[in-house]
Amino acid sequence: MYKIANHIAIEENKEMECRILLDLENGVLFQLNDTASALLECIANNALIDDCINDIAHSTGEERSCVSKDIYAYLDTLVEKGYLLMLE
Repeated sequence: MYKIANHIAIEENKEMECRILLDLENGVLFQLNDTASALLECIANNALIDDCINDIAHSTGEERSCVSKDIYAYLDTLVEKGYLLMLE
């Protein structure tokens, strides 16, 4: 299970019509694509990652195995950067 770090905010940017990830400690922001936005919303709602992967695979029409590989690589990156915490 994952948790969004306390210094991270996920915000809707109405001007750009997208969601952004904002690192409040470092003043860094990233524009999120639809997949990243859906994944972080799942995490914020304490959903199981496997359920998120199933939803994303279904909504994009991609193979679950491909989506799973990409999602876990993205999660690893977010943990490495300190944006997500991995919970036991």
